[in-house]
Amino acid sequence: MKKHQITALLLGAVLVPMTFALALNLEADVDSSVNVDVGLGATSSNTGASGDANAEAAASSEVVLGVPGNVEVIVVTRADVEGSGAISASASPASVSSETDLSGFVAAQIASDENLSKVESSKSRVSVTYPQKARLFGLIPITVDATATILADGTVDVKYPWYAFLMVTNETVLESEIESRVTSLNPAGVRAVADAELELTANAQAELIDEVRAVMESQLAIDASGTVEL
Repeated sequence: MKKHQITALLLGAVLVPMTFALALNLEADVDSSVNVDVGLGATSSNTGASGDANAEAAASSEVVLGVPGNVEVIVVTRADVEGSGAISASASPASVSSETDLSGFVAAQIASDENLSKVESSKSRVSVTYPQKARLFGLIPITVDATATILADGTVDVKYPWYAFLMVTNETVLESEIESRVTSLNPAGVRAVADAELELTANAQAELIDEVRAVMESQLAIDASGTVEL
């Protein structure tokens, strides 16, 4: 058997199981989140229901507004907001006192900031996706989506697309600035719910989202102006 045939067989033996495992992981990730229909204000969450309920949920590509006390993760994207019509909710964190308020707040934030593309929020963390400047191969200026995640304990992590190893990014500066802003927030919105476990109130989630969005907006403007070299 020729060398290239042996190589093809080996690649097939490795890639097929990996593809199957990836598909299972993706399915698990989808099932663990809650989508929100901003336009209708409908409510839904994945609680293990089966049959027609699961089929209907799988068929919908819209994001679903959360039910207080029943939602684990609120996910709102720009596509959801743009397809919902006018947003009547406030974009101020002060207006948020429940998960339902939080869903409307996130939708209003996305509607008011054309660069904000996605927000995920839960009692344990918030994630904000916003474009940032980078240099491909250290030379070519490009704009890519970066996702900043803040845990209830204040830990900050900024991630870029999988090909970030080919880029020079502002990751260190962005994480440092977000950490600085997060630590200045009122800690009253973070409460202990178990041994060493922290939980973010709806208002605390809104404050974090607002602060992180502001930092990422500011950093994008600074890098775009060319006053700071990546």
